[in-house]
Amino acid sequence: VTLSDKDGKPINGKFGNTTVTNGKAQISLKNSQETALSYLPRDTHYKVEEVENSRTGYHVTYEKQEGTLSEDVQTIVT
Repeated sequence: VTLSDKDGKPINGKFGNTTVTNGKAQISLKNSQETALSYLPRDTHYKVEEVENSRTGYHVTYEKQEGTLSEDVQTIVT
């Protein structure tokens, strides 16, 4: 996950159980697992990408892979 503020600067901090350093966080999930990054600042821009070596043997597609959190909402990336 890559996160930046409204000016494009990397975000740092702990959001839920995930620590973001220099705008990046690596989250490991197994089949049917999920996670949440709570209390991200308004206007945070996010982009979710699968690590290249974990794609082997899978066709990876995304829904809502990238966006900006412009209001107090929950965004689900699948």
